[in-house]
Amino acid sequence: MTTINLTGASYQEDFNTLGDGLPSGWAIYTDATSSSLGTLINFNSDPKSWNNTAGGFRNVASANSELDEGDAASKQKQVSDRALGIRQTEDFGDPGAAFVLSLANTEGFQDFQLSLEAQMLSVKKRSTSWIIDYRIGSEGDFLPLGTYDDPEEWGVTQLTTGSELLDFGDAIDNQSKLVQIRIVALSDSTNSNYRDTVAIDNFSLNYSPVEDTSDPDELAPRVLAIQRPDTIDESTTEETIIYEVSFSEAVNEVDVADFSLTTTGTATADIASVSAESGTMIEVILEGVDGDGTLRLDVPDTATIVNDAGVALTEAFEAGDRYRIEDPTQDNETGDSDSDSDDSDAEPDPEA
Repeated sequence: MTTINLTGASYQEDFNTLGDGLPSGWAIYTDATSSSLGTLINFNSDPKSWNNTAGGFRNVASANSELDEGDAASKQKQVSDRALGIRQTEDFGDPGAAFVLSLANTEGFQDFQLSLEAQMLSVKKRSTSWIIDYRIGSEGDFLPLGTYDDPEEWGVTQLTTGSELLDFGDAIDNQSKLVQIRIVALSDSTNSNYRDTVAIDNFSLNYSPVEDTSDPDELAPRVLAIQRPDTIDESTTEETIIYEVSFSEAVNEVDVADFSLTTTGTATADIASVSAESGTMIEVILEGVDGDGTLRLDVPDTATIVNDAGVALTEAFEAGDRYRIEDPTQDNETGDSDSDSDDSDAEPDPEA
């Protein structure tokens, strides 16, 4: 069994390439039940005529072709418009024959509408009721959408959800599991004599993308912390200092323009470089540190940092660690200069 992955806004299958085998995602079975796919059958891709009485699934001319009901087998085999058919017999598929489409999942899609053609191609006295059903996952009962009953005349019957068939509702919307859709004969045919040749053609699923109702802020990356390295003290006289900026997830497009400084006193510095353009923790290097006061690295709301999905930061960060910048020429406890003091106004030593 193969599966297909949905793309775009619809899935269409016209079965015109049956000469090369079954389309991807399709399989044929006998011995199917209400909860079992049954026995997988190999497909013979050779063209067959509508009136061929041998039992089996077959590659037949579509009723949509230019042919009429009584046209010869040789003409039927030559037309390019094909359909996936079956002739049941007492020993083959009566009951239990099934055409099955398997979708790998329906993630990202909703509002499914099904349409297909059921074709009566060889009208005989025996009648089979075909059920269109589906299930989610690879186990459990299939759920019926409707039936195709013998119209007792040659031609096409259109089957569409919301009309001849029930709607899916939201049952198969945005499913992460396998979804299978069948056309299956679960009951014995009725009446006597030969059985009909029936086929399916122009199978289509239409759907729409699931709307993203999530809050963009919940998807955006965030700054978790802006810290001094563990081994570095708050007070410093260094001319080059480092900040470690941690993010909630891997980010990209990081550069010096994404940061700003908040200072007090006469403290100044230049945001010189970043250790990387992407990552979950990035070092920001400040050079030319000078003056006396405090300094804090911020991420302003003008930052253009994004995550791997291209979603940008939505919040500024102004709660990081501070550095206390000390002027090495000042005594920070007294505020007096380290240079020689003028003691001309000092009181005389009483012992002098």
